[in-house]
Amino acid sequence: MVCVMEPGAFLIIDHDLAAARTLQGFLRRLGHHVLGLAASGAEGIHRTSIVRPDLLFVNLRLQGKIDGIDTACHIHKRYGVPVIYIADRFNDGMLQRARAARPLGYLNRPLRVADVRGLLAVALDRSLSAASGLSAEPSASFGDGRQPNGDLQVLFQAVNRLCFGIFTLDRRMNIRLINQEGESILKDNGPLRKERGRLVCSCKRTNERLREMLDSRFEGKLALRYDDRSFLQLCLYPLRNVDYGLGDDDHRPTSICYLFYKNRSRVDLKPLFQQIYRLSQAEARVAAFFMDHHNIKKVAAHMFVSQETVRTHLKNIFYKTQTRSQVELAYRLTTGPAGTLLQ
Repeated sequence: MVCVMEPGAFLIIDHDLAAARTLQGFLRRLGHHVLGLAASGAEGIHRTSIVRPDLLFVNLRLQGKIDGIDTACHIHKRYGVPVIYIADRFNDGMLQRARAARPLGYLNRPLRVADVRGLLAVALDRSLSAASGLSAEPSASFGDGRQPNGDLQVLFQAVNRLCFGIFTLDRRMNIRLINQEGESILKDNGPLRKERGRLVCSCKRTNERLREMLDSRFEGKLALRYDDRSFLQLCLYPLRNVDYGLGDDDHRPTSICYLFYKNRSRVDLKPLFQQIYRLSQAEARVAAFFMDHHNIKKVAAHMFVSQETVRTHLKNIFYKTQTRSQVELAYRLTTGPAGTLLQ
């Protein structure tokens, strides 16, 4: 029986653009989808966090601060994405280091389409074998590391596949439940981190603001600078009358948090919003400014209109995007279809 490989979604990480495009052409001829080309390890890690490919093709001798092996190991450890290494030549020292990422195979240059087809078929068999074995993907967990059981485990497996962080907090800022992406973001040396099961912000003022949001029991949002190009967005929703038997009032989850990266971009968002959400031209302008400022007063100032005009447009935007609040709208615009396409 001939095994036909299902079409996959792959990411190529290679500083050699010509070679990367050659491989991209081979993969497309074989019926696969290439999600993008990354020219450095840092870019490859960032793109993986957004598009979540089925498989990586990584140049073993990747140039830059992070070489191909470190890039593949980091992605495999954090996201569990398998890798195929590419190189002109391999030596024993490199292969010893490369094994840490548990590669599915190696490709020698110059590449041939027959080699790519054959290696992908073998890689598929190995992936299926691993999937049917005893190893399972990491599960969402309680803040103290305990794993859920029964029906909660099934629900958490679904939550664990989300491409953004999600977790609950109690009044003392203890993390009660958290998914894998949330764990990854809090370990990413960013403005937020987890210390002894508690959410901590590197900025004292922001830490105090977060505590105020938890005490107020109202929706809130924070935009924390991550680097020169991106922000870490936190959206907080209060939980009403929730009791999961997880402790007393001080340790019971009171809020649910969504955590995701928001990249600043010069891309014109207005046509995207008009097409996806059927917004008018004026509504699309409000939505685009709202993504950057999240403040009616600032949006009105940038558009040279009254705040009442902005509120009127926002009501229409809420209806068309099926959202009910500014926090929910910010989350939808950033992580919904438009945000995904923008990334």
